[in-house]
Formats: sequence, C-alpha cells, structure tokens
Amino acid sequence: LPMRKNIYLLIVLIVSFLIRFQNFDKVFSSVILPTGYDPYYHLRLAEVIVKSGYRPDLDYYLNYPYGLKIGWLPLFDYVLAVPGIFFGFKATEIFAMIFPVILGVLSTLLVYFISKRLLNNEYFALFSALIFAVTPAVVYISALGFCDHHIWNIFLLLCSIYFLLRDDWLSLLS
Repeated sequence: LPMRKNIYLLIVLIVSFLIRFQNFDKVFSSVILPTGYDPYYHLRLAEVIVKSGYRPDLDYYLNYPYGLKIGWLPLFDYVLAVPGIFFGFKATEIFAMIFPVILGVLSTLLVYFISKRLLNNEYFALFSALIFAVTPAVVYISALGFCDHHIWNIFLLLCSIYFLLRDDWLSLLS
C-alpha cells in the first residue's frame, strides 16, 4: 500500500509538471518568449546582474526618464542570474523560463508534506497536492515562461510553513 501512495504522489507531480508546460511551443518558438511584462523586466534585471555583477536600486526604465526605486527584494533576480554568471546570459534565459515550473512542482510537493503533517492522512495529502497542482491561479504564476516573483513567494512561504511544522526542526540547526 505505501508503494501505491508513492505512485499516486508521482502521478500528481507529473500532472503538476505537465500542466505548467502546456505553453511550451509559445515560449520556445524560434526565440525565447517570456509570458507577460513582468518576466521581461525580471530578465532585464538578471541581464544587468550578469553583465555588471549587481542589481541597481534605482531603475530609469521605471517612471522614465526620472527613474524609480525598485521596491522588491533582489534575491529572485539574483537566483535567475546565477546560470548566466557561469554560462552566459542565454543560460539565464532558459533557466528563467523553466524556474517557475520547478518552483510550482516543488510547491506542490510541499503542499503534500504540509497536509500530510497536519492531517496525518495520506489520501487527503494527495488530494490537497492535486488541488494545488491544478489550481488555475497557481498554474498561471508558475507556468513555463512566467518568471515573476509570485511563485517564488509562495514557495518560500510553503517552505517556512513546512519547517515550522517539523517536530525536529531544531535538530536541523545542529
């Protein structure tokens, strides 16, 4: 019986992955096309990081020509830039298109673990993960090509909830 539950979890994760890859032909056509305006902007910031080594605090593209302070934390943009620092900006472009999908699938797995911990019921945990995997609002912000910080925020929130619910979280620090 536990093996069957693992297969069900694998099926939920595969569904989570495939539903986020539904726009593959639009993102990876003859050129890489992010989905939406914000992903272009995050890619631009990642390109600045790759080429200069830092993310600016003030950007003249915002409120042109006077500029505007960038109001969100820079970690997401730095994470997007990491492959480009080592392999060139094309690697950042490809990674940025796939990164939301990875975060969406990992978030689905975290929902499973959190639900299993809270409810102590494998089937409800699987059902919770499946609901999260196919929720349109979550799929939209974690679809292929939508490299915006929204799924990053959800992933970090779910990580913090998961670690908060662990009985042995203090042992992780030692």
